[in-house]
Amino acid sequence: MSPNKTSNKTSHIFVYVQLSDPKNNDFHLGENSSSFVRQLGNILMPFTETWEISYIEQRERGFFVQFKHEIDALDFSLAFLEKVRDTNDLEVGVAIHCGNDVLSAQRENEKLISFAGP
Repeated sequence: MSPNKTSNKTSHIFVYVQLSDPKNNDFHLGENSSSFVRQLGNILMPFTETWEISYIEQRERGFFVQFKHEIDALDFSLAFLEKVRDTNDLEVGVAIHCGNDVLSAQRENEKLISFAGP
């Protein structure tokens, strides 16, 4: 997924972190969704100080994080999944997409996570 070296456009790497409900293994978190997203955000925020993050946005079921460098996105994702694994209350999916269009990346990442399941 490296950008074409002859192109003047730079690609951005998007990571989408999405919650799933560990109790019933679906993505409908119901009344507790804001609590789960807040808990996920509490885990996520210290990671924003370690990696070069261009942009972060809270979504309905998780967070959309933009990076400038592929290695930052990969390292962030692996470290984040390791940290969340230690938290038995949450199950998450992570999707990584490289491209120039933010809305397209959001749609692609949400599709990837929904296809992968919990």
